[in-house]
Amino acid sequence: MSWPQRVCTELAAATASAQVRRCCRQVQLAVLLRLAGQTYRCGAHLVIEAELSAAAAATARAALLAVPPAARPQRITLRPTGNTDRVLQITEPGTGRLATWTGLLETALRADGGLPRFVVSASRCCTVAAWQAAFLAAGTLSRPARGSELSVACPTTATALALTGLARRLPATPGNPGDSENVVPHATVRPPGRRMLPTGPAAELAAVSGDEEITALLTRIGAPATAADWATARRTAHARRTAPMLSGACSQNRQRQHRAATDTIAKLQTALEVLDGLGVTLPQPLTDAAQLRLAHPALSLEQLAQIADPPTTKDTIAGRLRRLLALAGSHTNNSTAPQ
Repeated sequence: MSWPQRVCTELAAATASAQVRRCCRQVQLAVLLRLAGQTYRCGAHLVIEAELSAAAAATARAALLAVPPAARPQRITLRPTGNTDRVLQITEPGTGRLATWTGLLETALRADGGLPRFVVSASRCCTVAAWQAAFLAAGTLSRPARGSELSVACPTTATALALTGLARRLPATPGNPGDSENVVPHATVRPPGRRMLPTGPAAELAAVSGDEEITALLTRIGAPATAADWATARRTAHARRTAPMLSGACSQNRQRQHRAATDTIAKLQTALEVLDGLGVTLPQPLTDAAQLRLAHPALSLEQLAQIADPPTTKDTIAGRLRRLLALAGSHTNNSTAPQ
């Protein structure tokens, strides 16, 4: 099962709850029909038709049960297509009343063709219902190894802008519509590429990017299990991509460290032989640092500093070794003994 299908399955279970308010059901049905449906006339009759996935069709059925009797249509047809999708068809009598209740006639008459006004200005509890329906109708979630984006294909730019505005108003705390903290502070509108809607090519995408924001959005709209699994898969994919680079960097650092230690040991052995031949008495700290380096050629300066007696810093060890080499070089230059 793909990631969008997993999200839709979990959202369908969340929207099937009997505790969903009627105002939220109205928003769900309006967004579903706006993104996945179309309104047209067949002779003298008005027809509403929408192509929905199985999860979206289940949400649409639950929303239709909440329609007031005065606006409830008398003929509703839900027939399967060749794949897993369903075609929801609503015909007269009652189609006009339902179109008015869901705002479809309002958006058809407006030039921008966005979401109905009662959806755009809905309370914060209804913003969750709007995004649930939007993802069920035309949402997708990127694969963890490919990128980090959750997007909804929209038929018009006004619809995409309305959805991004609703995303910024999602309350962070479930059951607390008055919460002022936002789940998704940065939702954007971008070109759709080749994304399609049941009614034709998409005009824009309402997109949310970023691992934390996507996880928070999915959790808030009712898909916490998928959100947790997707976040884990994202971290695993990131670790797999960065592991070879980190391994190569560590290997190169170890090689450089080994070469530097080998060069230092060779220079120290030569310097000690020269100073011993000239009868030079070294200060005890310099002698101790040289003996540590010669006794532990595989250890780094930081590790040598930790095992020193008393413990010191790697800069101190490096400075003592430099002073010893400089002392040997100065005695060599001032001596006339053969090199």
